Amino acid sequence: MITHSHILLNMISFFGAGILLAFTPCVLPMIPILSAILMGEEKIGKMRAFKLSLTFVLSMAFTYAGAGLLAGYFGSTVQTTLQTPAVIVGFSLVFVLMALSMFGLFNLSLPRFLQNYLQASSNRQKRGSYLGVAIMGFLSTLIASPCVTAPLVSVLTYISQTGEALFGGLILFSLALGMGLPLVLFGIGQGSLLPKAGRWMNQIKLLFGFMMLGLAIWMISRVLPASLTLFLWASLFIIAAITLGAIEFHPKKRLPPVLQGTCMLVLIYGCLLLIGAVKGNGQLLHPLGNNTVSQIIIPEKLFTPASSLAELEKLLAEAKKNKKPVMIEFYASWCGTCREFDEQVLSDPSVQTHLQDFSRIRVDISEKNEALMNLIVHYQVFGTPTIIFYNRDGNRIDTDPFNNGVSKEVFDEILVKLI
Repeated sequence: MITHSHILLNMISFFGAGILLAFTPCVLPMIPILSAILMGEEKIGKMRAFKLSLTFVLSMAFTYAGAGLLAGYFGSTVQTTLQTPAVIVGFSLVFVLMALSMFGLFNLSLPRFLQNYLQASSNRQKRGSYLGVAIMGFLSTLIASPCVTAPLVSVLTYISQTGEALFGGLILFSLALGMGLPLVLFGIGQGSLLPKAGRWMNQIKLLFGFMMLGLAIWMISRVLPASLTLFLWASLFIIAAITLGAIEFHPKKRLPPVLQGTCMLVLIYGCLLLIGAVKGNGQLLHPLGNNTVSQIIIPEKLFTPASSLAELEKLLAEAKKNKKPVMIEFYASWCGTCREFDEQVLSDPSVQTHLQDFSRIRVDISEKNEALMNLIVHYQVFGTPTIIFYNRDGNRIDTDPFNNGVSKEVFDEILVKLI
């Protein structure tokens, strides 16, 4: 569509697609972020809530537009660079800083000369609030990215091949605006419904601070061992439950029974997670189960490694000669979805049985070099995992097994068709 349609039709279509994406699970974490921003306001009305929400969404939209512009100039290397461990850790640390700000350790603020300018233009404007909102909008694009992979990769692929950076930027800007429209409406509604500021808001700010720490753990889990990630979740749940009043029994300070009971359950679950982490487990929902980490790692012999374009083309030529279909996986050890794919799909016996009929090639881009970057650019790999199929005649098959998330059924169906 983006190849042949008018730019206005493209922008309207992607705006509509963004509205639909707003109702995916990846956008839900944006609601507590936006709520935390509005909770921090002493006086909040519809107009103030609208301005803050719009700042949040515009920051998100400009980030997507920037990704489109960069892809037009630099190609597929942009997206893969943003998924490197250093970048992931850096963004996780920013979420930690945001959480510490919610805990009252410091306040984000603009430089003084900008503060004075904004104060003169609007006495009601809280110093630094718009900066904080803009930063959170920028970071929220990372949270939503798993749910926008299909349209994002489609657009980035097109503009990286054509170099039409401005066109790609406008399309992604429209996508993000559509995705942010429900958030703006939510912000306006909440701003008008929030009660007066009071002591209860301190507890709410603490809760949102712990949520942001949870986002940091979720993001950095891509580069940490599963058991260490489980330990971080356990620590978060235990500390949050105690801080919010799980074991506070003083009559004047204790929470209402329902809330205190909920905190107690969180505390107990955190303790179970801690036991599981000590045992070496890494499953958040099954912390006390058998240690399955070693069982779900795919053996090296399942794949033939390729680390250069020449190696990969040689393997493809051999597969075509032998009339075998081919599966190429671009993989990274720090990729959370790659691990999920290993656990939920590639470890399944039926999938492994069907894969025996394939020439299986894995390109590990955990540590990039010039040869790997040439591979990434040649195959337009915008993220990991990326799966590419070839049929028995050596023709590339245009299919994406991750269009609807990681699914064993969808992947198995693709394998059977190619066989």
